[in-house]
Amino acid sequence: AAHELATPLTSISGFAETLLDDDFKDPEASRHFIGIIYREAQRMNSLMKGLLELARLDSTHGKTKIKRIPVEVNTILHQTAEQLQAKAKSKGQTLIEEPAPIPLYVLAAPELFGQILYNLTENAIKYTPEGGTIHLKSRQVADHLELTVADNGIGIGPADLPRIFDRFYRVDKARARKSGGNGIGLSLVKFLVELFDGTIEVTSQLEKGTTFTLTFPLTTKS
Repeated sequence: AAHELATPLTSISGFAETLLDDDFKDPEASRHFIGIIYREAQRMNSLMKGLLELARLDSTHGKTKIKRIPVEVNTILHQTAEQLQAKAKSKGQTLIEEPAPIPLYVLAAPELFGQILYNLTENAIKYTPEGGTIHLKSRQVADHLELTVADNGIGIGPADLPRIFDRFYRVDKARARKSGGNGIGLSLVKFLVELFDGTIEVTSQLEKGTTFTLTFPLTTKS
């Protein structure tokens, strides 16, 4: 939970400090910063609700089901790219979104499904050097949705690859401390993917990049 809340909390603290230092002298900038603070606070609120729900599900081993509705995947893909575009640009990276040519729907909880893509994309940005590329893609394969998050970053070694979804496992502790990772994000991703009847696979080569491939059963709009 601390890992997932760290980013919005840092943004809220930083922009609030900027407002205090500026003493609201620039109304336009102040409105912009307040808007960011509000959006990040809302994201924290949504995430807290999701994490509490996950804790409840985890404690009951999934016996209690959360409410699922048809979620339009291309919309989530675009929202994720929009949310993280500034972070990618700050590292000189190119964040590409390639939605399926038609709307595709999966049965899920929208906020939690969005967290899957957000976590994977944020990780890709984190572990891709400056000037790299992150590619988000959705497509239909038979009666399933296939989502991929690919990067040309530093990659993961073959010895570490089987363990990356273990809770609290970190591929490189020194690198994880530098990036702010603590081995929780990917275990949460896997939990959510399986919660929505999906599967997740990863392929990676050191210094060449990593690709996460997710599949989910498709459903209809209504």
